[in-house]
Amino acid sequence: MRWDADKYDSIGSAPQADAGRDLIALAEIKKADSILDLGCGTGRLTLELSKLASKGSVTGLDPSDEMLKKALDVYSHLQVFALANK
Repeated sequence: MRWDADKYDSIGSAPQADAGRDLIALAEIKKADSILDLGCGTGRLTLELSKLASKGSVTGLDPSDEMLKKALDVYSHLQVFALANK
């Protein structure tokens, strides 16, 4: 399945982002935590996770080339994204 990362971001993917933020709040993330963000998509929540775990490590994985390209383009300074095997 191909994803249109620009369209995905333009509609805001609000339900997924809201649910993700709720889960992040429940996780009680510490600054030194190591986090694996499976299905990171375009990286919006991965960015939030990296701010919370600023002294730890965060890795965002996604099977979609299109989503990861967008994540790498927008958040290249994070250097935390990788393509998951299909």
